Amino acid sequence: MKMYKIYLLFIFLSFLPVVSSLSAQNRDFTEEQRKIWNQEYDKMGLLHSSGMVVDTSESFIHIPDDMNLEWMGDVDIAETAPTIDFAPIRGMKPEYFPEDNYGYWSDFGDVTLAPNGRYYFAVGDHRGRDGKSYAFEYDPVGNNCTMIINFPELCGWNVRGVGDGKIHGEMGAMPDGNLWILTYWDPMPWSTEEDYNTWPGSNLVRYNTFTGKAENLGIPMPKSGWPYYTLDTERGKLVAVGFRGEILCYDVNEERVTYAGYPPTGVNWWVRCTMLDPATGIFWSCLPKPPHNFVSFDPATNVFTRYDERTPEDLGRNAGKNSVIRAHSERRTREGFLWVNSTNGTLYKFWPDDLRTEVVTQLWADYTYSPRVSLSPDERYLYYVANTKRSDYRYKPIVQFDTVTKRRKVLAFIADYYFEKYGYVFGSMHGSTLSHDGKTFVMVFNGSFLPRDSEWQDTPSLVVLHIPENER
Repeated sequence: MKMYKIYLLFIFLSFLPVVSSLSAQNRDFTEEQRKIWNQEYDKMGLLHSSGMVVDTSESFIHIPDDMNLEWMGDVDIAETAPTIDFAPIRGMKPEYFPEDNYGYWSDFGDVTLAPNGRYYFAVGDHRGRDGKSYAFEYDPVGNNCTMIINFPELCGWNVRGVGDGKIHGEMGAMPDGNLWILTYWDPMPWSTEEDYNTWPGSNLVRYNTFTGKAENLGIPMPKSGWPYYTLDTERGKLVAVGFRGEILCYDVNEERVTYAGYPPTGVNWWVRCTMLDPATGIFWSCLPKPPHNFVSFDPATNVFTRYDERTPEDLGRNAGKNSVIRAHSERRTREGFLWVNSTNGTLYKFWPDDLRTEVVTQLWADYTYSPRVSLSPDERYLYYVANTKRSDYRYKPIVQFDTVTKRRKVLAFIADYYFEKYGYVFGSMHGSTLSHDGKTFVMVFNGSFLPRDSEWQDTPSLVVLHIPENER
């Protein structure tokens, strides 16, 4: 792959303030204490068992007794409790970190449904020094989850001593079964200038979901890490945004970089959104700072465009101000628009052809953060988790939005049940997708087997909700 050395000096100098300002995240306990708490709160021994537990309970459709009803607002509750499969993600090493270099196991990327009918996602430890990431496969037929890629071994991070502790984008699966993955350097805590000097850049990895073969294809752009990327599976274009706003376009069919560098002056790309319009093959985002104009990139011509049109104003507590794009549907509707939600939870329609927007509602009664939404095959429903952040309400309602009636319906409140039965505390949720038949919603949560008021996440979990027939 061609290396774009012209950016190295700029990238190095711009990163120095970042690494020098990083410090250990405050927490009030040691790894030894975390181990003790894991043993205490893991009531059913799930951390060191195998398989998934299967539950259904009327408590899923019971409004929590201490729910802030004003925050919940006018929301319907499902009549039939779903069946949910659950398991902590297992097999990551080390299970407990050294005190001078502790991280936390977490998932910050999307869940991908591949042509073989299986689901793929990744978990990382968020470190730079000795950083580790792993990819997993969920088989809905066998109802089991298996580790498939050890990135430190595949990419040589274990030899170098510095690695990428995150997979942060949308792994894309081509029709031939190849899964395309970019890793992400985003160390927290403990990163030093020496670590950064040792780190050459993030890797591009190909994994064939039919054969199980993983290949490290190298570093497509030196000293760049990839917080967000999306694959156009029809045209084979992988487009990524780097942590400084640099853009990478890689042709997976021809296996070559077709663009690597910064957009032209005036076009800055928001690092948490690379929205594909499958109808045209054009990728969209917005300016990361106000006034949040829409921007686009056409891989066929390598042309960037900044538009006068802006993201629409938010509703609720953020009324009067607009914000960045956070999530969007995977495809256009028959009416020609993409469903989009802002980082503050305002849901709107976006027509790429004429840059028109129409605000519809909020994902929840007021502010909610959701980095993923999924559209049902018949376009009737959107599925998401209302407020995935750990710090903003703990109830983790799994929501179905009816695009016709504009009503929101909770399919399950999961937080209380899983803490009371299994000792698991749900935190943020960044990866989710809907099955092709619209019957199953697959999610990967961050969380922990710790005291409920502990502000920490160290044990991701797989949550598979089977939507009752009368609720869809």
